[in-house]
Amino acid sequence: MKKKIYTFIVIMLLIQACSEDSSLYSTYLPYSENLFKTTQNIVLHSTAAYTDSLAYYDDETAEVWGKFEFFGSDIAKYGHCWSTNSNNVLINSDSSNCTIRTNSGDIEKFPSYITGLTPEQTYYLRTYAILSNGLIGYNPNILKFRTDVPHDKWFTSSTLGSLVRCDAVSTSYINSNGDTTIFYGLGRTAGTFYSDFYSITKNGSNVEITPLKDFPGGKRYGAVAFTMSYTNTSKQKVNKIYVGLGADQNGEYKTDIWEYDPEERKWGQFAKEFTGEGRTGAVAFSIGQYAYIGLGRGTKNDAVLPDFYIFDPQKIISSVLEFNQPKESQRFPGNIMDGATTIVTDDYVYIVGGLTESGYSNKLYRVSRENETTVDIKWKELSNLPTQGRAFGAGFSINGIVYYGTGEDADQTLSDFYKYNPYQGEWIRCADFKNENLSTGITRAVGFAIGDRGWIGSGCSKIGITEITNYISVYRP
Repeated sequence: MKKKIYTFIVIMLLIQACSEDSSLYSTYLPYSENLFKTTQNIVLHSTAAYTDSLAYYDDETAEVWGKFEFFGSDIAKYGHCWSTNSNNVLINSDSSNCTIRTNSGDIEKFPSYITGLTPEQTYYLRTYAILSNGLIGYNPNILKFRTDVPHDKWFTSSTLGSLVRCDAVSTSYINSNGDTTIFYGLGRTAGTFYSDFYSITKNGSNVEITPLKDFPGGKRYGAVAFTMSYTNTSKQKVNKIYVGLGADQNGEYKTDIWEYDPEERKWGQFAKEFTGEGRTGAVAFSIGQYAYIGLGRGTKNDAVLPDFYIFDPQKIISSVLEFNQPKESQRFPGNIMDGATTIVTDDYVYIVGGLTESGYSNKLYRVSRENETTVDIKWKELSNLPTQGRAFGAGFSINGIVYYGTGEDADQTLSDFYKYNPYQGEWIRCADFKNENLSTGITRAVGFAIGDRGWIGSGCSKIGITEITNYISVYRP
């Protein structure tokens, strides 16, 4: 009799314990902070998981792995769920934000292949488990990742605020930390001319614009800007930006060039004179300790100019810059040009496009220094742009590759875009320039690169300085 009573009591105790626990959680394992929890913070003792790991991701897909330390037999389904809200990483009503696996036995590590993600979006992800009674638990550890930008695609990034204009200037400057800053300013709209000046830096997927002191040479358009980094005779590193030439609101072609210190953010105290004819639409670039300025449209009968000049900033005489014309063999070998585009890579400088006396050019030229001890340069004509000629296009370089397009011909603004691989010596067509705020191409815009992205901003959407835009488009190669 005692034996029967003892057995009955034990059975009753077990039933009571299971009944009491089942209202909260299953009873396979003791409590641990790593175990899954429901949205009510109830612990699921059937499972425990390590932090989820990311195998790879791109613009629209991701491969994620989850790993269970323990896996209870009352788990019906499991997988990963994700959200763009870090405070709401839960399975939604139609389960479109989760992968679902059915329990077919013990499992330790499993993958989830996620598709349909949004490019350049931050996501939060974690493992979940569903019990046979329908209770859902989530891993307290949340994984964060950000999808990439699709390759060969344009995105409307941000605006230049009130900086809407055409015929502005821009130049890149890299500081001692390797960070890139773009200096931008001047330009015109249909009836207004500008002398303001700004720095542009990348901030996430957008750009951050900081006003600087106005350009002291006054309002103008069609100017040039270039950066010089060299070691002076005192063996000191010098980093300067030079801005000048162009034309003012009265149609006067300018010859002054001003010096700007990008570290101290201030302009030089006096203008320095370009010894050639004043002009717009010129090209300017530096190679080592020398700069080279030329071409463009000048004051005499508004004609395009063939001359070219070398600038040595260490030979400044009073307030006059030291300019010299290069030897005949070093002069620009193409037809005289207005509105050509200069693109600088780590190794070379490229000049592409422009308006000549015979029409719009599709030629590409490369210029390089013959050696480090001489001012002499050499030119090489490369493969033509595989389309119609154009002027006032925009371009940039990324990882040694030249990107160029947009601009105008005699009839229209253009949106086609190309890349030139100097290692293969050929042009390849890329995705057309696109800006969701424009229905046409763009001309007289500025182009620059920051990191592995290219940017084209401001400019005119129609020939004749009309329909001017202040939007920036960003390109992912």
